[in-house]
Amino acid sequence: MNLFRCLVEAIASAFRPPHQTKRGSAHVETLQPSSTSQTQPVPGFSSIAQIVREPNGSLVESSAVTLPKPRRAQTLPQIKVSTTQDFGASMGGAPSSASSNGLSPSHSLSSKGNSETTLSLSHDGTTLHTGLSRSSSKSSTFRMSHKLKEKLRCARVECDSFKFYIPRQDLEDLITEATVTRILEDQGYDTQTAASNASITCACAKSLFATLVYLDKGREIPKFLKEGISDADHLPFIRPSQDTSFPLQTKTGLPIKTLGSWTPDKREEFYRTQWWMTAPVFEYLEHYVLDDNDVLPFVPLTPDEEEKYRRDRGGYGQVYPARIHPAHHNLPMPVNSEGGPLVAIKKLSSSDEKQFKQEADILKHVGRSNDLHLIKLLATFKQGEHYHLVFPFADSNLQTYWDDRELPEFNKETVLWSLEQMAGMASGLARIHTFEVTIPLSVEGNVRVQQDARLQVKDKEKRYGRHGDIKPENIMWFQQMTGVEDANGVLQIADLGLGRFHGRESRSVSDPKGIATSPTYEPPECKVRRPVSRAYDLWSLGCVYLEFVTWLLLGSKGIQSFANNRGKHNPQTGISEDNFFKILGPDEAEVAEGVVTWVEKLHSHERCSQVIHDLLDVIMKDLIVIDSENRIPSTLLSQEVKSLLDKARKDEQYLLKGVPRPQTGAPSDLRPQSTTSSPSGRNVRFAEETAVQSD
Repeated sequence: MNLFRCLVEAIASAFRPPHQTKRGSAHVETLQPSSTSQTQPVPGFSSIAQIVREPNGSLVESSAVTLPKPRRAQTLPQIKVSTTQDFGASMGGAPSSASSNGLSPSHSLSSKGNSETTLSLSHDGTTLHTGLSRSSSKSSTFRMSHKLKEKLRCARVECDSFKFYIPRQDLEDLITEATVTRILEDQGYDTQTAASNASITCACAKSLFATLVYLDKGREIPKFLKEGISDADHLPFIRPSQDTSFPLQTKTGLPIKTLGSWTPDKREEFYRTQWWMTAPVFEYLEHYVLDDNDVLPFVPLTPDEEEKYRRDRGGYGQVYPARIHPAHHNLPMPVNSEGGPLVAIKKLSSSDEKQFKQEADILKHVGRSNDLHLIKLLATFKQGEHYHLVFPFADSNLQTYWDDRELPEFNKETVLWSLEQMAGMASGLARIHTFEVTIPLSVEGNVRVQQDARLQVKDKEKRYGRHGDIKPENIMWFQQMTGVEDANGVLQIADLGLGRFHGRESRSVSDPKGIATSPTYEPPECKVRRPVSRAYDLWSLGCVYLEFVTWLLLGSKGIQSFANNRGKHNPQTGISEDNFFKILGPDEAEVAEGVVTWVEKLHSHERCSQVIHDLLDVIMKDLIVIDSENRIPSTLLSQEVKSLLDKARKDEQYLLKGVPRPQTGAPSDLRPQSTTSSPSGRNVRFAEETAVQSD
């Protein structure tokens, strides 16, 4: 009995804080009985045992202490000591038992399923062996769950400060039927039950199971499945209240019985971890309503990309580049070798659901078209109170494109490409203008509103699409695009219709000195309280065309000179007015003097070929026209510009040969006038009737 008590005391001492002395690269620990123990030493024995602790802290091997022979031979009985039930038994399996052989008894001690102590005596009683191994005796259940948990942790992507998600593909690869079956079997489930639950888990509850495994609760997946809970229908779980007990429900508001036995801390941990597994997968032209806790599946940009794509916030809210993880989208975007294409995320300022839906209707219609010159909407989502639009990310906009090319060569390639882009923009605008919306458009209440003016839309115009803010910054340049073979890339009209989400002031800009300026490309009807129509866009496009021709002939510095030529400071309003028109009275306006003289200058330039003359005539006679009723419909404009392009492709002299006109003054119908006697009636006074433009 004394020997038995001594052996038990030796085992218990192994788990007490050891007395350590350094020996080489390992530590030697002497197991000593407790000072309060009343055990008697074994006769003839001078010590119990020694074990070696490796540098990593594991107790891996015992030393054999050879003791003097006893005075008389002893027959040692088989001894089996077990202080706790092993892990398998605690989970419903059979307790583990150490096998014995002859006079060499063994002891198996499990502490939380991950450590074991063995003790053996030689049959002659002369040598006592004691061994502890905490690293090699973990149960298979612990190893499998721990390995899966570690793989999930390593698969996380950090897309924002302390925000993580596990890519969908990693969940697919890691959560397999074989893995789930093995974990459930190790938890004590029979093979058939484990396999059937694994099959259901992999079919509809991989995210749920991954979350449970991360919380060391993978064994409870059958309980959730019995309640009918699945990823698509019930995750993420939501908090119905701010109760400190942290109650959770499915996203459809159903109670979850299994969570009733969990502690509040574990429910909270589940709530925080589940978002890693539920990052959305974006499908083409779909809309998503996301929780504030939903993690957007973006891949971090490189520092060089962060610097390159940094953009100022525009009047339409934030626009920022992002790279969606390849496993989290099925969007029609080309894939390159640098991690995939970027998208532009536009955060809208307005939270008006009705207006968002009516504009999204136009954007989705355009997105389904094959028009290469209209930006393609990829997807939309609402997070919190804000709507977001997802577009392809452009290499730059038209303004930047001009700035980066100070003086282009006036050759066949450049001029033809410019004409092709202008024809494409006219065609794209015609597509927008002929689209009939399902919800009438209106600007009342929140669009183009100044303190001194509130614009209305012509009644019959409300059913048609409009852009509302055509300008170089809203025309995107893509260097490469599927279906485009031109090495010069393609221009696309962007931000279509989004002007209705913002007040007119938001589209104004400020110069570096903080001086307020009015929108450059808006038509005169905005200033004289006239109803707006699709003709609004025709004026704006005419202004962009005029700057495009200026760039072709004079380069980017010429565009700045043109702005200086027409801009002026209004002492009454304190605003630097950079418009293409001048207001003469309550319902009177004229084309700005600086615009007319600038067009004369372009006509007289030595580079100006006949196709440029003809294009300038279209601009000034059909687009930059004071009375909106006399502006050309977008469908006819598309035909006119295409006709010029077709002729230029066939006749290189028409395209490139300079034929400057003498600068003898502008034609009478282009000169600023202050009466209503203009031959065309298009540059002075607005028409009394507000007839609807027909396309």
